[in-house]
Amino acid sequence: MRAVAAALLVALVLSACSGGRTRAPEAPGRGWQERGIASWYGPGFHGRRTASGEVYDMHGISAAHKSLPFGSVVEVENLDNGRSVKVRINDRGPFVRGRVIDLSRGAAEKIGLVGPGTARVRLTLVGTAPAVVARDAREGREWVVQAGAFREARRAHALAERLRSVYPQ
Repeated sequence: MRAVAAALLVALVLSACSGGRTRAPEAPGRGWQERGIASWYGPGFHGRRTASGEVYDMHGISAAHKSLPFGSVVEVENLDNGRSVKVRINDRGPFVRGRVIDLSRGAAEKIGLVGPGTARVRLTLVGTAPAVVARDAREGREWVVQAGAFREARRAHALAERLRSVYPQ
């Protein structure tokens, strides 16, 4: 039930902040796994904003995934050498067919991926950290909003309705 309430809250906040144009991806459950090919990205994106709004640091430990919610923490295991690293999803990608994740150079170094450029990997979701970021274009500031935390979906829905009436889109 917590996952349902959290997903509803994230969707509500994103909807309110974006005028209904953006929807947060739904988080799979802890332990979710995916296998495929990983790659890394760096120099062309270093210092630019990621899809989540953060400034990309290619030397840091982060990753891009096509659908996992921003803030998700994923363990990436290199199936060719057994090395692993935990990364936080803060960007979208990879945009190359057949690849499941793009690692920062810092994360790629940890699992021996920089030299070969790609590797077979297993992703395991180990946690999520809400990362609902809204931007004020006039002032260039970013902020995060949490309107509540619920064990029961009906209470989350009730708050969502109250907030919609106070903060119409």
